[in-house]
Amino acid sequence: KAKKKKAGEDKAKDGSSPAKGKSPGKSKDKGKDGDADKDGDDKKDGEAADRKEGGGEDDDDDDALEQEPDVDEDQKYADEYRQRESELMQSCSEEEWRRYESMRRSTFQEGGLKAFISHAADVPAASLTKQLLFTVRGVSKIFVGEIVDTARLVRREWKDDETEPLQPRHIREAHRRLFVVGNIPAARKPRLFRR
Repeated sequence: KAKKKKAGEDKAKDGSSPAKGKSPGKSKDKGKDGDADKDGDDKKDGEAADRKEGGGEDDDDDDALEQEPDVDEDQKYADEYRQRESELMQSCSEEEWRRYESMRRSTFQEGGLKAFISHAADVPAASLTKQLLFTVRGVSKIFVGEIVDTARLVRREWKDDETEPLQPRHIREAHRRLFVVGNIPAARKPRLFRR
């Protein structure tokens, strides 16, 4: 738009073509002499010069460029992530690395998560946003990770066979320990009878 407007102003100034049906050399505003108002022309010239200096872009375009993510920052973040991954890989055993990879790949199904949240919060599933589901997925993965780690510690303390999968008793004890420590909030059960 700015280029078209500028081209129209240039043509109007040199008189090669009329601007929007006006004849060249005539103007609506006339001073004492009958000439066109020069202050208005000077203002237009200043605006055109400002546009030329700015590269022909409006201020809105400059704001849009500032909001775009910098490619160098993205590359820097990716490099830092790869470096942390390689350090983690070197410090972990093979079994720990497999567990870490499987934890990273694991996810909760969106349908089941929507149904659970809508039932627990008593809201329609259609009103749940993607951001909420994403957040609950992340928190759920952290919660399950804490339960599993604590259950593995319980199994080791009870000297059970570590080659077998975790048993429900290990998970129940892990939940109890996390509850006692305060990592799991108390469930609010509705009272059936009140005094």
